[in-house]
Amino acid sequence: MEEDEMAGYRYQIDIGGGGGTTWEGTLRKLAMPGLLFHHETLSKDFFYDEIQPWVHYVPLNMDLADLR
Repeated sequence: MEEDEMAGYRYQIDIGGGGGTTWEGTLRKLAMPGLLFHHETLSKDFFYDEIQPWVHYVPLNMDLADLR
């Protein structure tokens, strides 16, 4: 899906793999309108100290148990 189409949705989800999420994908989704659900992983990128859970995004547990 292209970014302009994704931006039309109310919610974005950022799910990482073994290496976490991509920094570029996370930042692009943060810039879109709507609410970002971000998958918390052990991997942290350079900008993670600048963003805050529940302020800039809704955190999701590593096992996604809190995603309904």
